[in-house]
Amino acid sequence: MSLRARLSRELGREIGVYPETKHPTYFRATAKLPLEEPLVEALRRNGLDKKKAPVFVQSFETDNLKLLNRVLKVPIVQLLSASGTPFDLAGTPKSYAFLSSPAGLDEIAEYADAIGPAKDQIVPRAPAGSTSPPAGSSLPPTTLVADAHAAGLLVHPYTFRAENVFLPLELRSSADPGRLRQPVRRDRAALPARGRRRVHRQPGLRPRGPRRRRGVARAASRGDEPAGSRLGRSGGRAGKRQFCTVGDAEPRRCAGCSP
Repeated sequence: MSLRARLSRELGREIGVYPETKHPTYFRATAKLPLEEPLVEALRRNGLDKKKAPVFVQSFETDNLKLLNRVLKVPIVQLLSASGTPFDLAGTPKSYAFLSSPAGLDEIAEYADAIGPAKDQIVPRAPAGSTSPPAGSSLPPTTLVADAHAAGLLVHPYTFRAENVFLPLELRSSADPGRLRQPVRRDRAALPARGRRRVHRQPGLRPRGPRRRRGVARAASRGDEPAGSRLGRSGGRAGKRQFCTVGDAEPRRCAGCSP
């Protein structure tokens, strides 16, 4: 929190935070180390538990998010995965596949403002052994984004990085998984003039259209956390929302926009 405050002063703009509670059931039950209470206390101590605060709180589990939704004023993000089941729902039919379905998204909308899916849940890739298209190539998009929007949820996908291992086959620069994709200036040259201006104007990730009732965060993410999104919302948590983009790959570079 002190780093956020210092960077906000140095850069002259408010920096957000995007905390994740990792393995909360394990830490509470086995290690006797609850995560939710210290998180709430830290946010309140720093004046960040309020409407329009630049904060999103995320977790791969569900029960802790339902608890946090009752005590926090900031947006809640249900993280999803392309496989498996939330630890706190083990032994139930409510896998991540179910939560990613229209019925599951409706349940998530009861306690969360957004989902954080793996980007392969939005644009899947051809499986290993596939020859047409080649393994690792992008497949047609799923309906997940449209389904989430229909449920009134924002979409914060992860992980956006430039190393080949994070990219579909057609965007990789070589067979070296750790090698970076071609420089962004080459990508800009391939865009129409309007697209080049959009990439150039990305330093602040400012929202377009109606502002969310609880604010829009420019979140300081790292690792496997979702990339910060320029997303607008109108209405209440369970109401309809309006959106402008899905996410960004890195500062000053837009990975894609939705109308």
